Order: sequence, then structure tokens, then C-alpha cells
Amino acid sequence: MVSSGRRRSAFTLIELLVVIAIIAVLIGLLLPAVQKVREAANRTRCQNNLKQMGLAWHNHASSYGFFPTGGRVYTNARQFNGSSPAGYQNQTWGWGYQILPFLEQDALWREPSDVVVKRTMPPMYWCPGKRGPTFIGPPLAALAMVDYAGNAGDTGNEGDPNPNGPMARIAANDTRNPPIVNNPVDLQNIPDGTSNTIAVSEKFVSAPLYGAITPADNGGYNHQWGDLNGWYAGWGWDTARFGRRQPRQDDNSINYAGDPVPPLTGARTNVDFFGSPHPGGFQVVMCDGSVRAIQYSIDIIMMRALSNRADGVVIQQQ
Repeated sequence: MVSSGRRRSAFTLIELLVVIAIIAVLIGLLLPAVQKVREAANRTRCQNNLKQMGLAWHNHASSYGFFPTGGRVYTNARQFNGSSPAGYQNQTWGWGYQILPFLEQDALWREPSDVVVKRTMPPMYWCPGKRGPTFIGPPLAALAMVDYAGNAGDTGNEGDPNPNGPMARIAANDTRNPPIVNNPVDLQNIPDGTSNTIAVSEKFVSAPLYGAITPADNGGYNHQWGDLNGWYAGWGWDTARFGRRQPRQDDNSINYAGDPVPPLTGARTNVDFFGSPHPGGFQVVMCDGSVRAIQYSIDIIMMRALSNRADGVVIQQQ
């Protein structure tokens, strides 16, 4: 028996276009939600990184009596006492290196080769909202970058031998052997209170310069000051930032200044300020170990007060 009905074998063109349009609308509705979920996950992981660093600072203070220091200068070689790495009092490498034993990274801390240490990325030193683990330089001697910086205070003077943040340092011109940290900071040497003083923060990095690039790609720049030496480095913008400038979200500018003045003229390379890739604000761990979010629009007086451990300014909590 032959059926007299006609069987449809495919969609018409109009029906297909309608389906495509519906799918496009659904994707458009879902994409912002997916992005929000991804950003929330990135912030949470970043918070966890900062929390681990804050606990490591406190464990360092419990073991040695003082917080880790900013070291001396980013060009200095690591200091040893015999076959063991020198502690905070004589160590020219910065806080990122000094707290490794308190981040379950004791083997990396003891690794005898400076080259191996510099090209190894501790898992909590990169923010997933900014970039993946990033290495700059020749493959066999690449330096692992860091997305966080210790609080150097609000003086803004990179050469200050006695900064007013929670990180002491070895003066750049210290010729003693071994060199000695000036005035290390303990929990009692933060008159403004540990809950009112930043220990470690996310740092600003110009987005086009997140990784190693060619100068032709970015107007002659092939790196950014404050993001070319790595997580291990002693005193310098890679691992120490100041609160004297307005914090800023990572953007596509390569004329990065942070100065709160218009107009900005010429190529500016001041990157001694805090920031992050996150919209709205950046995250910090305070000297009491608590993690907080700070808006980019924070009053600069309050930003400086959070950076200076002993200025006596009353903090207005956001």
C-alpha cells in the first residue's frame, strides 16, 4: 500500500535561520554569566594565593621573630651561610624567596642553583585572572614572573634604606659581608595595627606586556619595568610596590604612569603602584592575614595610610 502523504526530508532555509538566530541569542545571554562565573573563580583562587602568602608571612614571624624583608636589589645574587641559604637578616633576595619554606617549597628554597630557582614558578605566585605562568628570557635561563608585590610603604623612593611599609630591606650601598637588614619589622612594630596595613597585594602590569614580546609589537617596548626580573628578586618594582600612586586596573596602555594628574605626556614608565586585572578593584592580604578587596577609586590618602605602617591616619574601612 502506498501512502499518499508527503514526507518532509529537511528544514527549510527560513527554519534553519530561525534556529541559528535562537542559538545566537542564547549564547549572547549565557556568555556574560559564564564570564562572571570565570571571574568569580579567578578572584577566589587569587584570594587563596594571598591567604597562603599572608600565613607564610606570619609563620616566618613566628619562626624568626620578624616578617620577611624586601632583600636588597633585584640584581644581587642569593646569599648563603655555608651550604644553606641565608635567612631574612642577610638575604639579598626578596620576600618571595624568603617565605618558600612556609609555602611547602623548602626543596626549591634549598636548591643550590640560582638559575634553576629563578626559572621555577611557585604555584601561588600567579593570578589566573591575569595570565598563566609566565617566563621571560632564554629558555634555559628564563625568569618566572610574579603577579604580586610586597608593600614597600608610601615614600615612593625605591632607594630608601628604611621604607615605612612592613618590609625592611638591605640598603643598596651596604658593603658589609654579609650585608645586614636595617630595622626588621615585627608584629609590634606596626603602630597603625596589622589590620590596617597591607602586607602583599596584586600589582599592575600593562596587559600587552604580560609576556615576552617583540619591541615591534608595542612601540619599542619588549618588557615592562616591574615585570622583568621575577618572583625571587630583591628590592625593586617586580616584588615591591608603593601606595603613593593611585592603584589601577591592568589595561592596554604602554604609557603607564599611575600619576593622578592630566595630562600625561610622553612615554611614562612609573609602575611602582598596585593593581590587578580584576574589574572594580584589586585584592590584598593585610599584616593580620586577612584578605580584602580595595576599589581602584580609593581615596589616595587612604591608600597611602594602608601602605604606611606608622603614619597614625585613621582608616575608614570600605
